[in-house]
Amino acid sequence: MFYKYRRFQNKLQKLTIQNLRLGKCIRQLEIIAQLRKLASRTLKQTSNMPVVIDISKDRFFKAGKAEAQREHIESLLKFGKLSDKEIAEVLSVKLEDVLKIKKEMKK
Repeated sequence: MFYKYRRFQNKLQKLTIQNLRLGKCIRQLEIIAQLRKLASRTLKQTSNMPVVIDISKDRFFKAGKAEAQREHIESLLKFGKLSDKEIAEVLSVKLEDVLKIKKEMKK
């Protein structure tokens, strides 16, 4: 199974000329690999490819970052030692976001 996957990846690299298009194809390949439980192998192989992908623009990365920020805000609110403004400053988020999460926690 992995041999076929590796051959496909090599063909993809040869056929794709533009790095942007190759990056898009690699992201699609990584999603498929996650479904087939090949994510770690895919990461290892794609890291060997001469393509630079800005992960900070990936929607999964952004979703994970937003979820982590929310968890940090919630834990600091539960801790109860910092004001809402201090939490916003410490985590570099908007005060409105802290107040919104605080309101949702009270429900």
